[in-house]
Amino acid sequence: MTKYSALFIKGAILLAIFILSVLFACSPWGKHLELLCYDTLFIVRGPKPPSRQVVVVAIDEASFGVFKQRWPWPRRRHAELLETLFREGARVVAIDALFAEPSGPEDDQILSRTVRSHSGVVMAAALELVDAPAYFQGTVVYPLPSLISDSTHVGIINLPLDSDGFVRKAFLSYGAVPSISLAAAKAFLLSKGKNLSHEYESANDEIMVNYAGPPRSISTVSYYQALDPDRYLPKGFFRDKLVFIGLSLLTTPEVDTPVSDHFFFPYSRKGVNVISGVEIQATLAGNLLAGSPIRPLSRPLIWACFIWIAGFMSLVFCRPAFAITATGCMTGVALLMIYYLFLSRNVYVPPVFFMLPLLGGCVVLPFPHLLKMRKDRKYIRDTFSKYVSPKVVEKLLEDPNQVRLGGHMVNASVLYLDIAGFSRMAANMPPDRLVTELSRYLGHFTETILKWDGMVDKYVGDAIMAIWGAPLPQADHAVRACRAALEMRRNLDAFLLEDPKRTNPEMDIRIGINSGDMLAGNVGGKHFLNYTVHGDATNFAVRLEALNKQYGTHILIGRETVEQIGDEFVVREIDRIRMDGSVSNATLYELIGVSSDADEEMQRRIRMFETAKCQYLDREFEAASDGFSRVLSRDDTDGPSHVYLERCLRYQQTPPPDNWDGVTDIRIKK
Repeated sequence: MTKYSALFIKGAILLAIFILSVLFACSPWGKHLELLCYDTLFIVRGPKPPSRQVVVVAIDEASFGVFKQRWPWPRRRHAELLETLFREGARVVAIDALFAEPSGPEDDQILSRTVRSHSGVVMAAALELVDAPAYFQGTVVYPLPSLISDSTHVGIINLPLDSDGFVRKAFLSYGAVPSISLAAAKAFLLSKGKNLSHEYESANDEIMVNYAGPPRSISTVSYYQALDPDRYLPKGFFRDKLVFIGLSLLTTPEVDTPVSDHFFFPYSRKGVNVISGVEIQATLAGNLLAGSPIRPLSRPLIWACFIWIAGFMSLVFCRPAFAITATGCMTGVALLMIYYLFLSRNVYVPPVFFMLPLLGGCVVLPFPHLLKMRKDRKYIRDTFSKYVSPKVVEKLLEDPNQVRLGGHMVNASVLYLDIAGFSRMAANMPPDRLVTELSRYLGHFTETILKWDGMVDKYVGDAIMAIWGAPLPQADHAVRACRAALEMRRNLDAFLLEDPKRTNPEMDIRIGINSGDMLAGNVGGKHFLNYTVHGDATNFAVRLEALNKQYGTHILIGRETVEQIGDEFVVREIDRIRMDGSVSNATLYELIGVSSDADEEMQRRIRMFETAKCQYLDREFEAASDGFSRVLSRDDTDGPSHVYLERCLRYQQTPPPDNWDGVTDIRIKK
């Protein structure tokens, strides 16, 4: 996948998140979730001080108990209450009860005279809706004409319900007829010589109610108490107040019946049940007087939110760890901002519409990274399962970050093994048998490499290159490589005896091991990649394998390998060499065995060899010849002793020059 195609996919993911978020927010489920979030903001915010300018006179159970009468009460009683309220200094009284039908003539005349004698009365009207299959019609039902004068205000008492039956907003006007809360608020301010804000004066849309708290958060008194304030209420309780009169029963009637005047509202989620319609109207009037209804986002804030969302969505192009952290922080900041605007500015930011892309991003954002991780894990399994032990593969899969598939420096050990004598044996084999036998030999040695958690880098003809310390870091990579080499050498004889007819008894293996810093990573073209290592340390392992033939050894290792394995193995220094084209020297060491297996005879031969080699370096060639001869008398197969004995005899005949430093120049065949 190219860089641009990956960006295209991420861009498509962003667009899909946004489109799905908008579709969900506009769906019934999204709208229901939006309403739930709206209610939750009220509950989290908690109660706040209500308007002190508004009072509710509740037609409640206590008043029914005092009057011993069923509803509707005589209208002369309402006239008496109006007179009492205005006498107590109330500026405006709004009656949240519809008087559209006549009652007793005398009662109607008394109420009519009282209403007409005061300019601050707001009478209730109602909107009757007919939703027939063929048409939709709305009709305003006004109070009795006798109750309306030039100084009387009229307002509609209907409250719109949301899809879940809750009241969260109200219409300020229905065409030319205002709501009762708007009419009462305008009349109240007019009585003070003020005007309502033009923002609400001309509003025909819905306005969100800013509830102060649970039911009766607005100052509320019983109807019977308002009729006798001198007895039941503090002096001046109604002075300069906007008073709403209406049903407010603590018992809950059936809310789906036409006579119900109780409604669910945001605090109903908290178990406080319902609120009366008159308190909703009083709350909304208080909102209008204080300029504190819940307002939707202004256009600049909407654009700011979209810029915020766009900024978040661009995080998909960042590194996953940073993107997820930033997304979490941005989501937290957004939630705090939504709460702050609601609490302090009375501004409602729809959480679902604006937060869903953020929350959706939190869920979707890891997917590109997870897909990449899955691809990396598949690559690791496909690449390494055939070349490293299952245990190593599982460790790599547990933490794929341990494998840096790009070029990087590692400190590792390289083992290079070649089957000596296989070329002669293969010369007389048919091709199919040659492949079978080669697979058999290499498979046997590969099992040992995998046993010691090495990685088979490549097969080169009848040779194997293996790595320890990459791709998985191994602190003891040199030790593992040496143990694998010794085990392959030790098991060779048993392997040759498994099928003597198929195996060349003269076949042997030569191994070179070197450790050091080397470049590891993927190498190859567009259609094929191979994880391998490169560098001088790698090349020297190959040369060590080849030098075994010259020195008659089986396993040669480099200086850094010796330094890393410590005293765990028996090694001896073989020679110091200088390669073609190199000005630096390298030291060869022979890996003989594990220290715990070394007997006294082995240690004695090694000491004898080292003594003779010191004499050789001191140009005491005759003494050195005797020393190497004694080693060979104990072990005639010791290749390095044969090499040094031949050199000593030659230098006795033709001594080296005076500037001879004991370093052997090695020519590598091209």
